Amino acid sequence: MLLSLYGKKLSPDVSTLLRHHLETCEFCRAELPLLAYYRVPLKGECKAPDLPINLRILAESILAQGNRDRNMESGTNSSRSKFRRVK
Repeated sequence: MLLSLYGKKLSPDVSTLLRHHLETCEFCRAELPLLAYYRVPLKGECKAPDLPINLRILAESILAQGNRDRNMESGTNSSRSKFRRVK
């Protein structure tokens, strides 16, 4: 939101509210000088970093455990759908 204020992309009402907030919030006010160093990234420059492999393995194991727990609670052990195709 501060970047939008800096770039004058906020409505006058929101801009007024944010400026009022900045008068009382030292933390947000301290961020303003840092915006002078911001530049708009070029197209393709903002690619999200790859997920570290260890974190990916952990996330997949947690998700798989959640699926197994739900299947056990519903009384099924397979990942097949409980719904049958109607002809």
